[in-house]
Amino acid sequence: MNTHARSLAACLLAIASAAVIPAAFAQMPNTAAANTEQNARQHAISADALLEKDNIAGAVAEYREALRLNPKNALARLNLGMAYYNLKQAKAARAEWTKVTQMGDEKMTDKAEADLDQYPE
Repeated sequence: MNTHARSLAACLLAIASAAVIPAAFAQMPNTAAANTEQNARQHAISADALLEKDNIAGAVAEYREALRLNPKNALARLNLGMAYYNLKQAKAARAEWTKVTQMGDEKMTDKAEADLDQYPE
């Protein structure tokens, strides 16, 4: 292969690599994000279990950690609001329910609005 052909082959390889390698990396799962999401779910599950045992303060701590890891978890936020309400913290509860109504999840918004209507300050 002459020098010109080698240069052309190297350029084509560089162009192909520039298109293929980023696409391959884009398809790789983001392990850190997946771990964070899994940790957030675990904290929400722990919070639910604590609520069942009437450990409301513990549930609040777990829901808050779940939401720190994944602030978009509308169900955890809805449940955090109920936990706050059970602790006689109506203002905090209503703040969480109001946040849920702004998250764009229609089903969770309906539940949050029902809680806002049902539980006064």
